[in-house]
Amino acid sequence: MKPILSDDEIERLDATIHAELPDLMQRAKLRESAIAENTLSGELRRALLAAGIRQESAANEAGVSLNQYADWMTGVAPLPSTALDRLASLIHVHLQPAP
Repeated sequence: MKPILSDDEIERLDATIHAELPDLMQRAKLRESAIAENTLSGELRRALLAAGIRQESAANEAGVSLNQYADWMTGVAPLPSTALDRLASLIHVHLQPAP
């Protein structure tokens, strides 16, 4: 039976993983911190995760790129308020301005 990957392919994949792992670990720490924020964005992040909505779906519904959504989930960058409104609607949360 022929192996699924050649030794060269395995070595290339191993090198790629080794190169990307530190960044992925840092982003995971940032994401945990952003999710734990005692803010409206933190609450929205927690609600989206609890609802089990995939990042690709949430980004599409919010009208932003997957990278923009991922940056928001890690707290690296904000999202426009219109995108936050669409995310809130996605999980059936409707906020009203205070009178």
